[in-house]
Amino acid sequence: MSHPAKILLVDDRPENLIALEATLEPLGHELVLARSGVEALKRLLFDDYALILLDVQMPGMDGFETATRIKERGKSRYIPIIFLTALSTQEQDIFQGYTAGAVDYIAKPFHPEILRSKVRIFLELYEKTEQIKAQAELIRKRDLHDGERLRNEMQKDLEQKHLMDMAQLQFGFLRDVLHSVTEGRLTLCQSEDEFPEPLSVTVGHVSLAPHGAIRDLRDCAQAAAAQAGLPDLRWQDLVTAASEAAMNAVVHGSNGEGHVYLDPSGAVQVWVRDRGRGIAIENISRATLERGYTTAGTMGHGFWLILETVDRVFLNTGPSGTTIVIEQARTRPQPPWLRA
Repeated sequence: MSHPAKILLVDDRPENLIALEATLEPLGHELVLARSGVEALKRLLFDDYALILLDVQMPGMDGFETATRIKERGKSRYIPIIFLTALSTQEQDIFQGYTAGAVDYIAKPFHPEILRSKVRIFLELYEKTEQIKAQAELIRKRDLHDGERLRNEMQKDLEQKHLMDMAQLQFGFLRDVLHSVTEGRLTLCQSEDEFPEPLSVTVGHVSLAPHGAIRDLRDCAQAAAAQAGLPDLRWQDLVTAASEAAMNAVVHGSNGEGHVYLDPSGAVQVWVRDRGRGIAIENISRATLERGYTTAGTMGHGFWLILETVDRVFLNTGPSGTTIVIEQARTRPQPPWLRA
């Protein structure tokens, strides 16, 4: 590497900056301090940084506004930002941080080793990116006939890898936030390999054609609930959720299908797949949590209702389609915070 990675630490409280320095100093990278959002923006004009640790609660320009301005600049647009906060743990603030461009959100007081581990990941990403840049520069300096083609390919590979790495980090952050704010009811899956295993007994398969499909899936789910011994309110909620999932597959997708499974000890599982265009990642949080929100390709009001009525929901969505797995037991499980 031509120069060591720098980390920008932004906090208006000197004691917080001292604590961050002490935590990150063992990593051996240069730590640059800023006491305000304005000072951070000035420092970003003159140096390159591998990572920004940004406090949310600052007087004047707070962390959200600072992050937004950082992302508006071409030079600093792709620098990862980790938000640090001692107060803001509300769902709205968490999603505001994600919208502003954060890749992680850490509450104070933080565990030093956990913070160092997260920072190491971004330093490794930065160093690998710098190595690719250095290799591209060596190729540029060589007077080869196909040098221009090689440089272009190298640059495209670099940009594609960077976008994929950032998308991976943001997906993981969004998955953790959704799982947390729904008290473990919603799990965002990157592939169907992350879904639970189907329950032991297959009850039925339904082709989700436009006419009669929703009713058929409702009837199949109700029959499974009766065999599993779900109480009236529990099976009624399950049927409502299955109906909403099937409606989404019929309206937004194509070639949809539903599968219903049960565990005789007292649980029912409904799988709904479609081949629609899925939900864009920037719409997932609103589509799943905001009542009444809907755009083309999202589930809007229906998905909010699904989360309100069943125990667990697993969601995988993308350009090739959407799959939802719904689980309902005889009794509603306790939320993680109550079990703890």
